[in-house]
Amino acid sequence: MFTKYIGIDMSTSSPGVCVLNKDGDLLRTWTSKKRLKVLHSSDICYYDTLADSVCLALGIKRPMNTMILIEDYAPAARGQTNKIAECTGILKYKLLFDQKVPAENIKLCSIQHLKMFAVGKGNCKKELVIKEVYKKWGFDTNSNDIADAFVLAKMAFSIYSGIALQGKHLDVCNRVLEYNKKHTI
Repeated sequence: MFTKYIGIDMSTSSPGVCVLNKDGDLLRTWTSKKRLKVLHSSDICYYDTLADSVCLALGIKRPMNTMILIEDYAPAARGQTNKIAECTGILKYKLLFDQKVPAENIKLCSIQHLKMFAVGKGNCKKELVIKEVYKKWGFDTNSNDIADAFVLAKMAFSIYSGIALQGKHLDVCNRVLEYNKKHTI
């Protein structure tokens, strides 16, 4: 059993992070609402600084006991897919080699699976996820990034804590497990 369940909605502008404890209760959230200042102006240096900020927000002390679910690249990111892929790649590297999180403790989740878990439909608008997060779990946020990270953390908890799942949540969690057999970090 894990002691932390983490959801990460990585982006190049305002990544969302949510950390739950071993019981699935909220420990903290974090997002970067403004572009971080870096000494160099290149994208890669910015992504490196952003990934460092995310890792710092995670507060990982026992990496072996941490399960992380990261939103996979959105195929319709309007020209941003390569940038998001580079940024997320740097984050994955830092999680593996700087934070020492085992590869098997880092999983991916498609945006469709995230929306199905939160709303029941894989093609809904982002705003509906925020509403459903409040209705289902009582977690109030006005940030799409934090809402997505919260759902990812709840999914990680649901999949890996050993609690009994039913209905659509069980189906979606099984799909995420299948997804990770084809899409590894």
